[in-house]
Amino acid sequence: CLVLHPHPVAHHHLLPHCPAIIHHGGSGTTAAALAAGTPQVVCPVHFDQSFHAGRVEYLGLGAVLPRRTLFGAEAGKGDVAPAGAAAPAMTIDAAAAEAAGALR
Repeated sequence: CLVLHPHPVAHHHLLPHCPAIIHHGGSGTTAAALAAGTPQVVCPVHFDQSFHAGRVEYLGLGAVLPRRTLFGAEAGKGDVAPAGAAAPAMTIDAAAAEAAGALR
């Protein structure tokens, strides 16, 4: 279920109620998801985000969705791959959910 809210919502109010979060890997969002114990799918775009994504995956707290999976060889040119191309990386397994939940 995708919920769109017309106003900003604080991470600490929202994330404890989410089964997972898909995000860019910024330090604030990554830390908020860790604090909430929410499993993550990280799609890094810039420098530090790749580091955060790698740590999330290494620690078993979620998965990394490489940008090229979404945008293919034309990354940055506005061509988006079919949604099905991203599906394998978007699966949060039970172990990742349990590991993330243990951080609460």
